[in-house]
Amino acid sequence: MEGDKICLSALENVGFNLGILVSGVINLMNPEIVVLGGALNNASSILVPIVKDVVSSYSLKLSQQDLKIVESKHGTEACVVGAPALVLDSIWR
Repeated sequence: MEGDKICLSALENVGFNLGILVSGVINLMNPEIVVLGGALNNASSILVPIVKDVVSSYSLKLSQQDLKIVESKHGTEACVVGAPALVLDSIWR
């Protein structure tokens, strides 16, 4: 992706819009951690810093205290791992 200005511009746009969305979730839910994963995880080195910057500007300061925004360690397989975990969690309750 290095050097591809159109691609980088598109990813910056995605990062900004994702940051706006995450800011709204943070303002409503006040989570301790936001994990970014899925198909865009391959571009996390570009997206995560942009999302963090946007969240810093657009979310409530109180909601940002102790907040962590990280990329998924499961990469693009996060949904495949998360869905069965939800099922097992509901069975074990």
